[in-house]
Amino acid sequence: MSLLRNLGAVFLLTAAAGANASSFIVTTDAVVDAVNAATRATSNVSSSLKDDKIVLAARDDAASFVASSGDIRSARL
Repeated sequence: MSLLRNLGAVFLLTAAAGANASSFIVTTDAVVDAVNAATRATSNVSSSLKDDKIVLAARDDAASFVASSGDIRSARL
């Protein structure tokens, strides 16, 4: 009976260790995914600001070209 009890205890400890390891992996994956999403959101905001600067510069160039009746040829549209 003692052997059966010991085998049962070993089985339960092994199952608990496996469940603990998978829980750790799931938690780690969730944290990594959250950090990755935050990084992507930050880069999207910064690239959006960069794009706005380019658009504003192009508008200024176009306005200068139109206001000079085409005399200013340095516009980069």
